[in-house]
Amino acid sequence: MGIVDKKWFKFACPKCETEEITAITDSGSQYGQSAHWSGIGARGFSFVSVSIGSEPDVESATCKACGGPATVQTDYGFGEPKWD
Repeated sequence: MGIVDKKWFKFACPKCETEEITAITDSGSQYGQSAHWSGIGARGFSFVSVSIGSEPDVESATCKACGGPATVQTDYGFGEPKWD
């Protein structure tokens, strides 16, 4: 058992320009289905998470600093992606 993949989340608030990047890990084996995702953690944003199959995703997010709606970008990979 090891880390199979990482899913990255970038939370951003256009109103107050707060940003936060966090990742969850997919643990398991490259030889079989891996469905042991860690939880999404974001300190500066509250969010509603949903499951798409066995994979967690974010449905909506709100900035805790100003209460404004936040955008969420996602990407995959072992290292942090280059965000736009």
